[in-house]
Amino acid sequence: MPSFIQTLTQVIREKTLRFRKLHLRIIFIFSTLLFLVLLAFLYSINNIISNSTNQDIQKNLDNGQQLFKFINDESSLRLTQTASILASDFAFREAIATEDLNTMVSALFNHRVRFNASAMFLVNTENRLIADTVGLAQVKAQFPFPDLLITAENEGAATAIVLLDGHLYQMVVVPVLAPTPIGWLVSGFVIDDKFANNLKSLTGLEVSLLTRRLANKKWELRATTLPVNLSKNLANAMSGIVTDQGQKTIQIQLADNDYLSRVPVLAARPDGMVIAAVLQRSLQQALAPLHFLQKTLLILSLLSFAVALLASTWIARGITNPIRKLGVLAQRIEGGDYSQTVSIDSDDEIGQLASAVNHMSVGIADRESKIVELANMDILTKLPNRTLFLDRLGQAIQAAHRSGPQFSVMVMDLDRFKEVNDILGHHVGDLLLQEVAKRLQTILTRGSDTLARLGGDEFAILLIATDEEGAQIVANKLLKTFDESILLEGQEIIINSSLGITYYPEHGGDVNTLMSNADLAMYAAKRNNAGSVVYDASLAWQTQAHLSLMAELRNAIANNELTIYYQPKLDLATGKISDAEALIRWIHPVRGLVPPDNFIPFAEHTGFIVIITQWVVENVTRQQQEWRKLGIMLNISINISARDLLVPRLPEFFVKMLKTYDVPPQCLMLEITESSMMANPQGALSIMNELRDMGLSLSVDDFGTGYSSLAYLKKLPVSELKIDRSFVMHMENDGDDVIIVRSTIELAHNMGLTVVAEGVENQVTCDMLKAMGCDYLQGYFISRPVMAQNLLSFIEKYSK
Repeated sequence: MPSFIQTLTQVIREKTLRFRKLHLRIIFIFSTLLFLVLLAFLYSINNIISNSTNQDIQKNLDNGQQLFKFINDESSLRLTQTASILASDFAFREAIATEDLNTMVSALFNHRVRFNASAMFLVNTENRLIADTVGLAQVKAQFPFPDLLITAENEGAATAIVLLDGHLYQMVVVPVLAPTPIGWLVSGFVIDDKFANNLKSLTGLEVSLLTRRLANKKWELRATTLPVNLSKNLANAMSGIVTDQGQKTIQIQLADNDYLSRVPVLAARPDGMVIAAVLQRSLQQALAPLHFLQKTLLILSLLSFAVALLASTWIARGITNPIRKLGVLAQRIEGGDYSQTVSIDSDDEIGQLASAVNHMSVGIADRESKIVELANMDILTKLPNRTLFLDRLGQAIQAAHRSGPQFSVMVMDLDRFKEVNDILGHHVGDLLLQEVAKRLQTILTRGSDTLARLGGDEFAILLIATDEEGAQIVANKLLKTFDESILLEGQEIIINSSLGITYYPEHGGDVNTLMSNADLAMYAAKRNNAGSVVYDASLAWQTQAHLSLMAELRNAIANNELTIYYQPKLDLATGKISDAEALIRWIHPVRGLVPPDNFIPFAEHTGFIVIITQWVVENVTRQQQEWRKLGIMLNISINISARDLLVPRLPEFFVKMLKTYDVPPQCLMLEITESSMMANPQGALSIMNELRDMGLSLSVDDFGTGYSSLAYLKKLPVSELKIDRSFVMHMENDGDDVIIVRSTIELAHNMGLTVVAEGVENQVTCDMLKAMGCDYLQGYFISRPVMAQNLLSFIEKYSK
């Protein structure tokens, strides 16, 4: 449609030029002439104002630079005089002669306070610091500016601006005579932002001081009066500017502000350090008083121009009626109204144009109708999309409000669809969605029902005139359709789904409430592996409770509510306890003991699990340091989540903790679940390799519950495989679990891995695992998780 409007506008412009040629010529000539006169006038006035302002700024910079030099010279003279007072003090010279260090230091500090100096130094004739007020003499350092001593020896005193410990100082060196030099007294006053602001108050200029090495063109800002947002750009703006150009003024741009500047060099040190001052005046601020005049002239010029245009427009009245009608029609078409036509009783070009516009309007209406149809359809599955589904749901609510028939809303989500995408690729994922759509359509055959794809792997169903019993029957059919596996490109895929159900009006009287509650029911079904769940008000309460719990979790670390329990592991080869797993516990001040299953999944979802993991690692390594001091060597396992493996700095954090608490990396075993590794296989493998290269041991946790392939498993830099408790707990009564566990142990040993079985709760299971050759056992039969102070006594008792 935009191309049609552009074409129509062009045609109207051509017809307008033909019928209003003389009118346009008058308007154009008169307006152009007036515009050029006003432009020349404004240009001249602006030049006069700019030149006058530049001259004022130049004069201001001249005066400011001279005053800056005068202040600098006067400051040097004053510093020399004050330093000479102490240098000539008899008691001070006697302290130097007798090497009375306490008296010398006391004199330096008193003199610094008395004359408000920033630093005082006493240097012997061998250029070595005897005493100072900044601590350099304690390491018997050389005086960093020997050239000042040479100058003072030749000229009786020396003064210079120097850079010391990242700060600029104005330093004065005077000899201590008795009567020949027995040392050198150095007095330094720091040159900082306060000093720069004092200069600004005297000169009226922005004052900045910068340094750079001759071999390095990069300037570093040391003191400035500029605002922070401008000062951070000054060093970069100075790059390439030649310093000490006398009276030459240069223009420096900082952010959106232009500054006329002088850049005198204050010092060029023998070590290649250049110290320069930048004196600046903002061009915008200087022009500010003159902007009112410019605005007044501009407003008067615009008013004159507007009057001219109004006069020209008044002349053209009565000529544009046919064109105006076509313009109104074009605006209606642009707004989407194609019902109107224009009627012009004329057989000329305007009449032909009107007829063409009418035909175009009909054509655009047809094409837009097709576009709207496509906008309401999901391209991949050819199902209605979210927009159309919500519209039909709104219509169903209105119809039910009038006539009263009940209807149901279902939201369906495919389980583990992301893993299909990650492992088999997005192409197979798309084919899977198309096949799911076909299967669902075979169930929903009524014309009144709506099946839609909301996005991703989420579908929605609207069942009109269906009671609760009928909706449950349909839900069971929808779930049952996934019992049969799906074959895509030679790959057999088993997929399940979770279904949330709401009824109108019991579970909501508007679109948002019904959809939101259906989502809650669907997530409850997914969380509990229930297939389908009908919405219940308690689901909303549980969600609110979880949100409240998550908010309190953020304060749990700061309030010391988290603690670590340790569950021992039995080494079947030695019969001793040499390892344990660190398990976090939350002792809530109101709720009491909060199970990990109630907060760890939400912490992983929000990313707060990274903070929790870091807390666990630091506390475990600190605890190991305490045990090692007692001569107790224990290997501790720590759980690592999928979120942790997405943090590139995870290895760096472990290096820091191990170094801080002096714990060998071999003392830590990191347990990583299959699902964590499969969330981002390449990224996880890279982080795991870094951790392995540091000397940390890695373990595959909950093996058998994920979807990792053996081809991927053999690439992992792991040394241990941990069999999930779901296979171990029922071994004595379930032959299938026995087969799975025995096969897993043999597989792990063939791959050179140590095997840990968790969930051991009785002697029978213990004996079976020992007969299978399992390496380590963990479970309530060995020990429940205990606090750190109880672990050592348990190990000692168990050994006996």
